[in-house]
Order: sequence, then structure tokens, then C-alpha cells
Amino acid sequence: MNNNFKKITVLGVVGLLMLNTMAFAIDDTNNKQPETKKLTRKEKKVEQEKEKYSRYIIPTVNTIIPSELESDRLTIEGGVTKSLDLNLADCLELALTYNPALKAQYAESAAVKTLRGQALSNWSPTFNANFGISRLKPDMSNSVFNISANPFTHYTAGEISVRELIYDFGITQNLYKMRKIEYEESLNDIEAVANDIICQVKTAYYFLVAAMVKQEVMEDTVSQFEQTYQQALSFYEVGMKPKIDVTIASTNLSDAKAKLIQAKNEVSTAIAALNNAMGLPFIVPYTIEDNLPFEELDTNIKELVEIANENRPALKNSALSVKEAEQAWKLSKQYVPSLYLQGSFGGGGNNNVEVRDYWNFGGYLSFDSINPFMLKNQIDEQRHRYEKQQYVADGMVNDIYYEIQTTWANLIDAQDRVPVALQSMETSKENYELASGRYKVGESDAIELKDAQIQYQNSRLAYYNTLFEYNREKANLEKAIGQTLKSKS
Repeated sequence: MNNNFKKITVLGVVGLLMLNTMAFAIDDTNNKQPETKKLTRKEKKVEQEKEKYSRYIIPTVNTIIPSELESDRLTIEGGVTKSLDLNLADCLELALTYNPALKAQYAESAAVKTLRGQALSNWSPTFNANFGISRLKPDMSNSVFNISANPFTHYTAGEISVRELIYDFGITQNLYKMRKIEYEESLNDIEAVANDIICQVKTAYYFLVAAMVKQEVMEDTVSQFEQTYQQALSFYEVGMKPKIDVTIASTNLSDAKAKLIQAKNEVSTAIAALNNAMGLPFIVPYTIEDNLPFEELDTNIKELVEIANENRPALKNSALSVKEAEQAWKLSKQYVPSLYLQGSFGGGGNNNVEVRDYWNFGGYLSFDSINPFMLKNQIDEQRHRYEKQQYVADGMVNDIYYEIQTTWANLIDAQDRVPVALQSMETSKENYELASGRYKVGESDAIELKDAQIQYQNSRLAYYNTLFEYNREKANLEKAIGQTLKSKS
């Protein structure tokens, strides 16, 4: 009995141990995580490079919301962000904040600004320090007594020298003037880039509005043709109209639906163009004010020219380029000396002599090496470049005046056509309503109604296209003169 009890007890303990071992193994298997591959040094470097330049890769998710728009311009429904509500002023503000071309020009201007300091650095003292050791064996073969010298080690324990330019007869002064002119040009370039961006944003904004209006017109046209089709089908079913009316209405409806699809694609393209002009191609969806303004300008060509003379960056830079070329001509006359002071203090010796200190101080009038033939031709080159720049500036004046003239003429043309297009739209609308009424009572045919519908559709598109052209030419004119124009009050 006791032996059996012992055997049962031993077997029970062994069984429990086996169950615990199996449970631990199963638990360990379930909790075991896949081993992470250890990256090599080269792979880590590649990953770091990818992370560093990740901003230059096109993102796959459009989730960018400008920080200044996160609170006051978001449309919220049910705690979910729907879209941004933007107007033209908002788009211009975003463009002047985020467009990379403008940021790049600011960086370029900051870089050019440092050139002035580099030019002035000629007046700053320069310092030099030397420490060294060398092994020497003097050549005494030509000495009178034919003495031989043993090699020795020479060392410089330390030497510090200072050099200060006193006067270089206008070289640094002319160089600084050149750098100053270049900086002024870079500031004007910022204005020019900003003007270009403003013009691009306005044009893209108005093009988007025109595309949205065109989509609305085509939606109305589809609705009209659907109504006409149902009327024609009803008239045919009761024997009041022939089958040809149904066929014409069906064809017109299909054509209108195709044009609606095209109009929707134009809206998508216009949105992409506006996003790119703002420098925010990955911005979240937004809505804009679908309005094409028409505000006549209170100005004339003479006032436009006066504004351009004061504000157009290209005109300012043309004059500055002439000054810069003149300074380059003066700077090419590199045949004057430089007066400077120089002093040094140091110590050194060799393996036979203990360390000794030394110093020197003095003024120097230094002449650079001069090749008269080369110098003359360099001066002539800069003189001719100065003459060329004068003619280039003359051409810039002519081109800008021509740009103002043609843009002003295009603006006046669009301005005069707006009332005519509006009258045509109102007349065609009245004609369509009359034709639609006549068709409903069976007094006209499908061809007459179709002509009235198409005429009304085309007149609406022509009117809104004329408004777009007017606003586009106004933006181009503002770019040409470098300033926003005020409308008649």
C-alpha cells in the first residue's frame, strides 16, 4: 500500500512538472516577439539621410492645414473638420507666407547682404599664427673656407602677426558700393517675386471661380435638357410630338452631361493651379467665394506710367544695374598701391641655440604685380559692359511701357465688353424662357427650343468668361506697374 502510494505521488509530481513546463513553453511561444533586424552602420546612415531629406519627397497624404487657419476659418460639423473657407485675401496671405519662390528670394537677399560685410572686411585687421619644426642642412660648398656644417633642427615656438589696411585708394570703397547696389537689387527682386506671385494667385483664383461658374451653368443646362427630354417623351407618348423630338432631346442631354464632366475636371485642375500658386499643393480641401467682381478703374495711361516709375521693381533694378556696371568699371582700374601696417612677435631656435624672441613693426606701401596690356583690356571690357548695361536699361524701359500699354488696352477691351455680354445673357435668357413656354404648350418644336437653350448657355459662359478676362487683365496690369489699383468709388 505504501509503495503504491509512493509511486502515485511520484507520478503526480512528475505530471505536474510536465504540465507546468508545457504551459510555460506555450506562454513563451505566444509572447515571443519577432526579432528586430539590427541595422548596419551603412544602413543607419542611409535611413538618417532619408529622414533628413524627407521634406523633398512628395507626400502621399493631403493633410496640411496652415497653422494660422486652424481656428478661425475651419468649417466644423459634428466634431469633424469639413473644409477651409477662403477668399482672395486669404489666398494671397497664404501665398506670401508659404510660396517657396518668395522664401528662396528672401534667403538669396540675406546671402547678398553678407557680401557688404565681406567687402568691409578689408578694413578689418588680419591675424596669423605660426608654429613649426624643420630639419636643415646648410649648403656651404661655395664658402671661402669650404666649411662643412652639420644638420640641425630649427623650430618656431610661436609667432603671431597682425596686418591692418590703412588705405587702398578707393578699391575697397568701390567694392562696397557694388555690394550695396547688389543688395538693393535683391530687395527689389523680392518685390518682383511677390508681384509675380500675387498675379499668379489672382489669375488662378479667378480662373477657379470661372470654372466653378461654368460647372454651375452646365449643371443648369443638364437640368434643362432633362426637363425637355421628359416633356418630349410625354408629348410623344400621347402623340403630340414626333419621335425626332425625343431623339433630339436625348442627344442634347447626353452632350450636356459630357460637357458637365469636362467642367468638373476643369474645376479640379483650377484647384491644383491655385494650390500650386499659393505654395500649398497638399492643403486640405477648401471652399472659396464664387464671385467674379467687376469694378471699373479710375485711372489713365499717364497715371499708370507714373506709378510704374515709382514702384515697378524691374525699372528700379535697371537703373541699379547701370550703377553697378559703372562701379565695376571703376574697380577694374587695379593699378594703385595699398598702404598697410604690419607687426609680428615670436620666438624660436634650434638644437644648438636656446629659444629667443623677436618682433618687428612697420608700414608698407604694396604694389601688386601689374600687366599693363592685360590691365588695359580689362578696363576696356568693363567700360563696354557699362555701355551695354545702359542700352539694356533703355530696352527695359521700352518693354515695360509696351507691357503697360498692351495690358491697359486689353483691360479696357474687356471692360467695354462686360455690359454687352450681360445684355446678351439677359436677352438670351428671355428668349429661352419664351421658347420653353411655347414648347410646353406645343407651339414650337425641339430644334427651336434647343437653339434657345444653347444660345442661353453660351451667352452665360461668354459673360462669365469676359468677367474672368477683365479680372485677369487687371491682375496683369497691377503686375506691370508694381502696385494694386483702386477702383472707382
